[in-house]
Amino acid sequence: MKKKNRIALFTFLFLGFLGQSSISAADDIDRSPYTMNVNGLFIQMDVQPVIDKTSLLIPIRTLSSIGLTYNWDSSSQSVTIRNKEADEIILTVNSKVSNKNGISSDMPVPVQSKDGRVLVPIRFVTESLGYHVQYETFRKMIFIRSKDYQFDTNAIADNDLAAARRASIALPLTASFKPLNFSTLKYHRYVFPSGRADTYMFSDGFTSSIVDIKDGIASVVGQYVTGGRSDIVYKAGNVTGGNLADPVLKPYLFDRVSFYLEEATSITNYLDSEGNLHAFSTPVTIYSDIIQATPNNT
Repeated sequence: MKKKNRIALFTFLFLGFLGQSSISAADDIDRSPYTMNVNGLFIQMDVQPVIDKTSLLIPIRTLSSIGLTYNWDSSSQSVTIRNKEADEIILTVNSKVSNKNGISSDMPVPVQSKDGRVLVPIRFVTESLGYHVQYETFRKMIFIRSKDYQFDTNAIADNDLAAARRASIALPLTASFKPLNFSTLKYHRYVFPSGRADTYMFSDGFTSSIVDIKDGIASVVGQYVTGGRSDIVYKAGNVTGGNLADPVLKPYLFDRVSFYLEEATSITNYLDSEGNLHAFSTPVTIYSDIIQATPNNT
């Protein structure tokens, strides 16, 4: 490999692990925001959800993205929410009492009003109206599925590699081992082996997770956190080595492409066939915009 290509490769690898090379406490400003995915599609939220005890509350405006309709009555400070089957729930600000199709029940937390927006407990509302809710801790994502939704497993093998990778990150992550329990930070990065969408490494600037996808299920198979000299100081799952030479990490070190989310911009890094480093940035409107197309399906 030519000297400039070796330098480019070193820079590429260094940038890929920048931000997770030291262990330190994160301020709240560095915590990852919540992201919502409905039936396989990421949606945009103009207001972040609020946590009350163990319940997550979202602004009622977000309900239209889920497929629900709502009517707000300012005089009674109540909202009526309906699904496509015409089931309806009536909720009132500062009250824990809900009324579904004429039958009353208590919610875990009351409806809230904050900064001129009405927030409702997302799990209670959606599950009451026939949806399934799953909260993923790895990336702080809320997955909502209607009862008739099925993930198209062929999407991961799409000839459009960018579309396939967007489908892969839209799957909720699960693990069969006890994950590392660090807070999720906002510095999201996805690293894919060149030409593939069925496996990737997700990093938040501190913790890295290796993900394999099979039959529409995205499984975290290993995690690690590095310290000085790229030594692995915390690990879980099938990551067994003490540094980045671990065989499990090899597919993500060399022939690869990375996508980094920085504020409202996606930064894509990839190497061409001659080992030259290329990078470009793209505005991000919704979370899936972090994944961009690269020349020759890199």
